Amino acid sequence: MTGLPIRRLVLYEPPYFPGVEEPRASDLPDRLFGLIRAAKLDDAVATFLLEGPRLPPTAVEARRGTPMWQEALQCARSLPYDSIIQISFKLDPGRLADVRIPTLLLLGGASSPAMRVGTEVIAGALPNAQIVVMPRQEHVAMVSAPDLLADVVKAFLAVN
Repeated sequence: MTGLPIRRLVLYEPPYFPGVEEPRASDLPDRLFGLIRAAKLDDAVATFLLEGPRLPPTAVEARRGTPMWQEALQCARSLPYDSIIQISFKLDPGRLADVRIPTLLLLGGASSPAMRVGTEVIAGALPNAQIVVMPRQEHVAMVSAPDLLADVVKAFLAVN
């Protein structure tokens, strides 16, 4: 069985943080798995946000109890895998230069500067990429503004 060819690519704030001096802790995935096994999903989400994208503690605390936090709790079991990707990913601009398909990179207008820089670096390495900024959104527009996200993706797919 063969897969269908990929004709378009959509990336939403890829977890690439250039210029971050201190690497992610290599034991983060194991600690997250441990928290999940212990049914401490709240702690797993907080730990991931503090150590993965490195949100400040005040930003993590401000999210607790919000609808977005509840969504994050439902996705908590994927966080160790997200952290494995963050730890192991190494940008190879040469390989990305070979990706010629139209690529949409989505960026939240209220996202952290680190998300913006990483998205811009990856867009710069892809020869057929464009960035669309979604006003007033962070990394979770699929929760906070699903209709906006769907409209932006549909518009991209309709043209490309």
